[in-house]
Amino acid sequence: HVEALATIENIIEHIAHFLNKDPLEVREANLVPEQVPRLWAPPHEKNVVKEDILPLLKEKSSLTQRKQEVENFNKENKWKKRGISVVPLWYGFNYPAVFKYGVQVAVYESDGTVAISHGGVEMGQGINTKVAQVAAYTLGVPLEKIVIKATDTMIGANSIVTGGSYGSDLCAHGIKVACTSLRQRLDIVKEKIKTDTGNDPTWLELIQKAHEEDVDLSERYW
Repeated sequence: HVEALATIENIIEHIAHFLNKDPLEVREANLVPEQVPRLWAPPHEKNVVKEDILPLLKEKSSLTQRKQEVENFNKENKWKKRGISVVPLWYGFNYPAVFKYGVQVAVYESDGTVAISHGGVEMGQGINTKVAQVAAYTLGVPLEKIVIKATDTMIGANSIVTGGSYGSDLCAHGIKVACTSLRQRLDIVKEKIKTDTGNDPTWLELIQKAHEEDVDLSERYW
């Protein structure tokens, strides 16, 4: 989306420059008219950006006056320039009523590594760290044992957009549920080991014993 928006806005700027027109004039001429079919929702009976928001913005911001002030300043100053820009945008912001993300956790019997994949996307908001911390706490293992795999469409199929912080919260919740379910299976094996040996097994001993007893070491939550 970001790349597409940047591309079309750049195209509009080029058209305006070529025609020697105000870029806003070109943008207004290309605003979506009423009753145009849309992929994500029924057609609007009214383009509120074109008919309400943009005229109000022009009025409240004294746009015409400020544009003239910019032009006058630029004529009088050779090396220092000013600019003013208005970029109206109609963006399909359509979220479903329920937010869903696929998450999966898998433990490897060879070394006890916990691999996690989820339907969110790490964009610097820390979703991978949060998911790893929740998994480590729920399973009772060091954070170093957790490995977050790259997001893909196999595990994250049909997941909603990551959005803001709710993507982190819901993926963390999903991994908590998955790890809790996995932990319950492991606890049964752990009790057997304690009964037989009188000692608590290490994480690796627990995982290898569970693998020997054909316990599923993977869990998924949607």
